[in-house]
This record gives sequence, C-alpha cells and structure tokens, in this order.
Amino acid sequence: MSLMKKKLFWFISLLLIYLAATSIFIVEQYETAVVTQFGDPVRIIKNPGLKLKLPYPFQKTYKYDCRINTFDFPAAEFLTSDKKNLLVEAFVCWRITDSVKFLQTVTDIKGAEARLLDIVWADIGASFGKTSLDSILSTQPENIKTDVLEENARINLNEIAQKQLGAEVLSFRIKRINYPEQNKRSVFDRMVAERERIATQFRSEGEEEAMKIRSEADKEKTMILAEARRKAEIIRGQGDAEATRIYANSFKKYPDFYKFIRTLEAYKKVISKNSIIVIPSDSVLLKYLNNPYKD
Repeated sequence: MSLMKKKLFWFISLLLIYLAATSIFIVEQYETAVVTQFGDPVRIIKNPGLKLKLPYPFQKTYKYDCRINTFDFPAAEFLTSDKKNLLVEAFVCWRITDSVKFLQTVTDIKGAEARLLDIVWADIGASFGKTSLDSILSTQPENIKTDVLEENARINLNEIAQKQLGAEVLSFRIKRINYPEQNKRSVFDRMVAERERIATQFRSEGEEEAMKIRSEADKEKTMILAEARRKAEIIRGQGDAEATRIYANSFKKYPDFYKFIRTLEAYKKVISKNSIIVIPSDSVLLKYLNNPYKD
C-alpha cells in the first residue's frame, strides 16, 4: 500500500468516526432531546433509545433532564410591612415541560436557576412587603401565614415559568427565616424588655389580686368576729340573767345561808396568808370572824 493510500485510508476512517460520533446519540428515559439545525429547533425527541441526526455543524443536539429539579436559593434579606428586616432561605421544585422554549430562553439548567432566582426574590420581596412580622414569626401558630405566602409564590412562579421558561414550578418552600446578624442583638434586647414588661404586669396584677383577697378576708374576719362578739354578749347576758335569777331564788329561800356563802367568798378574795386588813370592828365582814355562832 502506497503512502497516499494509507493517508486516504486514515482520513476516511477518521471521517467515519467523526460522522458516527456527531450523528449518533442516545436519549435516556428521563430525557427530552431537541435537535437544532443552524440554531433553529427542527425536531423534538421524547422516546428513549439510539437516535440519528446530521453531523455537526449541520445539526446539534440539546438533551434535558425532565425529572423534578430542586434549587436551593441563597439567603436574602427582605423588609416586612412593619419595617422589620428578615433573612430568608428557600427552595423550589421544578421541571422542564417545554424543551424548545426552555432552549430558546435559558439554554441550560444554570440559566434557568438564575432566572428563577430573580423571579422568586422579586415575588417574595413584594409578598413580605405586604405582610407584618407577626404573620411570619409568632409564638401563636394560628397567626403564622407563611403557608399562604408559599402557595401564592408557587402560583406566581409557575405562571411566569411556564410563559417565559417552558418550565413548571411544583413547589416552593421557605426553609429558614432569621434576623440579620446586625439586628439580632437589638431584637434580643427588645424581647428581653418585652418579657420584663409582661412579668412586671403579671406581678402588678398578682399584687392587686392579693390585696383584694386580703381585703375580702379582713372584711369577712371583722364580720365573723363582730357576729361572734354579738352572740357572746347575748349568751353572757343570758348567763348573767340566769345567774342573777338563781341567786335571787336562793336568797329568797335561804337568805342567811346565802349571806354566809357570799361572806366566805369575800374572805377568799380579800384575805390571804400575809394580808393585813384595817376595818372597823363593827364591820359586817367581821361578823363571822368575831363570833361565828352569834346571829
């Protein structure tokens, strides 16, 4: 074989390899292929398998994964309706539905994610600007409206993505909401001050309620003691009246014996072991001491 024939053989071999490499391609089950001719789409292939096209540069193939893609958005800062700065992290689940439009608008996944990022942050910024902080971060679950924000954002994103990108947005979720680092200290200070204010209010209300309870207890105590004293006076008066009646009856029946008993009781009260009493000799008190048998 001459040198010219060898060169021709290798040239034809390389040409066939090039034609095979640029004309044959494989479409996977999860892919959609778009064949372009000088930049214009001429064929869409959705069925998997081995496919043929004209060699490059006459035709070129773009293959797209039509499964669900997840894109995590970097954290961004937004302002609420009550002028509170929040740092928001989110993600979106999406997939390609129109490969031709997708190719013509963004070309590849990175271009689509860049467009989605712009659309998402514009929509979320507008939504947060109409929403107060209490509807986003709250200790009361019924006040939180982030699910409404997420669903509204998904609807808006899906509408824009279908019109402009040839893609469908299946889900949009907020992963994390936080305060910017420069605002955390002031937020914590406000939280502490608010808790102290609430604690002071509770203590004040507790003291007020305690004063009411003590006042009611003192009032009830006074009423009970007054009623007890009233009943005691009545009982004491009845006892004194009964004692007086008994003394009177006894005095009527046995006046001498009554006088004698009363005199002895008087002795017990006024005469002790070392007592000195100075009284006239004709005092009634000395009647039984001078002559106990004398009438």
